[in-house]
Amino acid sequence: HVSKDSATIHELPEDEPPPPTLDGVEGGVDGGIEADIEKYFEHHAPALEGLSAKELGRMSNDSSLLWDAIGRDDPAEVTQVVATMKDVNHHFEGYGGLTCLHKVVGSPPLQRPRAAACLRAVLRHPALDVTALEDDQQTALHVATAANGCCTEEVVNLLIEAGVPLDTPDADGSTPLLSVAGNAGPGAVGATR
Repeated sequence: HVSKDSATIHELPEDEPPPPTLDGVEGGVDGGIEADIEKYFEHHAPALEGLSAKELGRMSNDSSLLWDAIGRDDPAEVTQVVATMKDVNHHFEGYGGLTCLHKVVGSPPLQRPRAAACLRAVLRHPALDVTALEDDQQTALHVATAANGCCTEEVVNLLIEAGVPLDTPDADGSTPLLSVAGNAGPGAVGATR
């Protein structure tokens, strides 16, 4: 069997279904990544019994850890998670297909004052798809420039410099350029010039 404190691993047949992912793991505000992992093992310990190293490797959806770090608005933690993660482009089904890139820019600046620093960390991941679309076909720039997004000049500039297109229409035909003109302050509009 496998436990977090054990190196004993028994192989499972190749045709076994994949084990659960880290989706839905919620760590405490003070606990950080370690609390997330601890809660995961406590909750899923019975399901981990007997899993092979290969199966354990397929289980690790590290984007859940990044999602939580972004929610805590902690650039240092976001940087730490991004440096070691694999699945930076995971779409969270229960959240409209948002990716972590969408989440980092999806709250107003007063709610997430360190969003630009967190965004810089996420943008450093070499496999990041800056053109990723959520369920309503919106890019991170659509989300940032929405009425409740983090539409600061700095955030908009970072997204544009990273290659998020200004002219991608969403499901309603709206582009980020139209959103920024309608919802943003003059600083963010200036970023699109």
